[in-house]
Amino acid sequence: MLLLPAATWADPWQDYRRAGELEAGDPATAEGLYRSAAVAFEASGDLKNAGLAWQKIFHLRDRQ
Repeated sequence: MLLLPAATWADPWQDYRRAGELEAGDPATAEGLYRSAAVAFEASGDLKNAGLAWQKIFHLRDRQ
């Protein structure tokens, strides 16, 4: 039986959307979710969406 790494099963868009919901109330958790999404996007070669996630992180940091 072949097991794929957990990152393969992850849906980065789920983390990205959830982070957007949490930005105002829990920026630390939102940042973690954006980071998770960015890493998953990068791992799949989707650098455009990885950049969008990193951009969200930078904006969160800038507001703090």
